[in-house]
Amino acid sequence: MAAHTKRVPRPKNGSGKSSSSNGTSSKERSGEQASIVRELARRVVLKERKHSQLLGQELNARKVDLIKVDLQTASTFVKIAQQAGGDREKMLRNREHARRGHDTVVHFLTTAKVERSEREEIEQQIGRLRIALEELGESFA
Repeated sequence: MAAHTKRVPRPKNGSGKSSSSNGTSSKERSGEQASIVRELARRVVLKERKHSQLLGQELNARKVDLIKVDLQTASTFVKIAQQAGGDREKMLRNREHARRGHDTVVHFLTTAKVERSEREEIEQQIGRLRIALEELGESFA
């Protein structure tokens, strides 16, 4: 046999009484929700900013790696050009590759954030590369 329970009438909306059990009005709840949304948005922005900074640092590190590798590669092309003997085409081709490497290094060095000591070392290598290129007939205006 089922027990019969008596229903208690609920207040109708607009009756001036709160429909929530904690006594807050819908305006107060709306303000609280907006505050929560703003806080969540702030946290997302902070997280994205940090992620962006990490990506920027990683990009810079790869740029510095590229500079170092291009310097080594350009130096190798210079050595090949110097050892070309009487093969003018080989000398010119390798000089051109070395010059392209030089120009790439100079370009990326202008935007890379490099420690002072590391920058000085890179600039010395660029200087040596330039001198070798000039000895092979390359001109820097």
